[in-house]
Amino acid sequence: MRGLLLATLLIALVIGFAIALYGYMVMEVHVIPWGLIVVGYTFFALVATGSSIVNSLYTIFHYRGPDSVLEKVIKYGVWFSLASIVPAWMLILLDLSKPLAGAPLIMFSFAIHSRIYWMAVLYALFGIFLALELIYMIRSEVSERLRSLKILELTLASLVLLVTVLVHSNLGQVYGTMVSIPGWFGAHLAPLFIASAVLIGASGQAIYITLYKWRDVIVRSAATTLYGWIYILATLLYVFLLGWVVITAWYGPAWISWSEIVKGAYALEFWLVEILLGVIAVLALSAYAVTKRTYTAMLVASILLFIAGFASKYSLIVHHQLIALTPAGTPMRLSYTPGFDEILMMVGAIIAYIALLLLGTLLLPLEQGEKPRRLWIFR
Repeated sequence: MRGLLLATLLIALVIGFAIALYGYMVMEVHVIPWGLIVVGYTFFALVATGSSIVNSLYTIFHYRGPDSVLEKVIKYGVWFSLASIVPAWMLILLDLSKPLAGAPLIMFSFAIHSRIYWMAVLYALFGIFLALELIYMIRSEVSERLRSLKILELTLASLVLLVTVLVHSNLGQVYGTMVSIPGWFGAHLAPLFIASAVLIGASGQAIYITLYKWRDVIVRSAATTLYGWIYILATLLYVFLLGWVVITAWYGPAWISWSEIVKGAYALEFWLVEILLGVIAVLALSAYAVTKRTYTAMLVASILLFIAGFASKYSLIVHHQLIALTPAGTPMRLSYTPGFDEILMMVGAIIAYIALLLLGTLLLPLEQGEKPRRLWIFR
């Protein structure tokens, strides 16, 4: 049975890559340069790095969570972060006109003035440090010497968190340095991306871990309290930052596009999905989950956050491009619908992501105290 499941997941992984590659082969020219693929890349990057921030509560600050739940599931959390960066890499590479030539060029061009160059470097470091951290956690279960090297454990965790923060702030300012898109321009996107990443990463991690371990009543109950509090605190911070972004935009050129989001063509999506579902409903459900330890309320809040997180990134990236400035400084209004090629690449990346995540869950010894038995790090 296990062999059949592994074979099925491997086939799904190959199919996902094949669908995404076919989308790349039929790539079209779109009215805006950064469409659904860049939204997907940004979203998965925030999932991965936001999950790492949650992991750092245990790996750096030694907070074990209610009933030591973080200590019990920390390897699952690290694997989730590592697996979640893969679809981000997939999408950004496929969005290049020549990915095989473009990826090495970005990585090794040493264009230190380019924020895109630094994204490639930081994502590579993020993946390397995460992989080393996971290997250390697995190997320390069978090596007393490794287990005693607390300084190595702390160093790896600190490097992961440092790169995570740098990735977020730099990613925010990839958008924030573009004068031609007034809705992006400014230093506000860096902290906004960090708060958003915590929400998206924590919600994705909660869905993955609690559904996989739904039979473990203790883990499920403790996770309900842990993630419920994370949602409440991070949502309040996100709303505070978003509020000041909108208020600041009101006094400047950024109001050209923010006005359409807040009270114009895109207002329904903003208020219904991002605010009503992603903020108000999440706060209410999280408060109920924390006070009553109701797992269902926490799970629904997690799903709403995941959906609202994607919608907010779509709105932020796409809608501001549709209402921007021409080189002459006059407003322009465009219309955009994701193309068949973009949808194929997104669907392929999602299929490959789910298959990879489940493959690692089955193959890697992620349980607390579980020791590797095959090929150094495998069950």
